[in-house]
Formats: sequence, C-alpha cells, structure tokens
Amino acid sequence: MLLSSCNISGNAVAMTATALATEGGAAVLAAHTVLRQVLALCQTSFACFNVATQSLVATSLGAEQPQQARAMLLRTGQLAVCTALPLAGLLWMGQAQLVHLFSHDVAVVDETLAVLPLLILCMVWRGFVLGGAHDAGGT
Repeated sequence: MLLSSCNISGNAVAMTATALATEGGAAVLAAHTVLRQVLALCQTSFACFNVATQSLVATSLGAEQPQQARAMLLRTGQLAVCTALPLAGLLWMGQAQLVHLFSHDVAVVDETLAVLPLLILCMVWRGFVLGGAHDAGGT
C-alpha cells in the first residue's frame, strides 16, 4: 500500500507540473521535458542505493536488529549523499552544455537554465531520498 501511494503521489506531481508547463507555451513545455529528462538520468544514479538500503534494512529488521538496520540506513544514506554531491557539482559546472545536448532553441535553453539551478540544489536531498532512506523507513 505504501509503495502504491508513493507511486501515485509521485505521478500526480509530475502530471500537475506537465499540465502547468503546457499552459506556459511550447518553450516552457520543452524546458520542462528537458528538466524531466535530466532528473530521470540523475535518479538512475541512485537506484542501486535504493535497492541496497531496502534489502539491508529489511534483513536487519527481520533478524530483530534495529540498531544494525539504523546503521545500514545511515551508511547507505551517506553513500547516496556522497554520490549526489559530485553529481550536483558536475551538473552545476556544465549546465549550459547539458541543456544544449537536448535543445539548441534559444527560448528553450533560457527557460531550462532558469530552473536548472534549483533542480541541482535539490540534488543532495534527492540523493538521500532516492538512496532508499525514504522507502526503507517504511519497511
């Protein structure tokens, strides 16, 4: 039930953002699409942490070792954040080059570059959440 709720809430946010971007016109919608692609690429960087955290925490909790589960959660969270920091730094330094991989349209590039710094600043938090801390906390 928790997983389905997380999926529904995540998709609802994406659908709402897409609907709002559609109202902004073609350049805003294209920028939104570029940002979603960048976010999707970054999220795959954290998938291994998600699986490892859920497995390690569930194993520890199943063995009735909550202290070990907490330690595993902390370690994998630290690894995810340590992965997110350099990734965010690379994205920050290569913002313009990254956007130009997706589009050369001046309006799309300008719209994307206006929002991309906010996405990058959230990268460390996303690394922690996608690193499995959020999902494992529900197990």
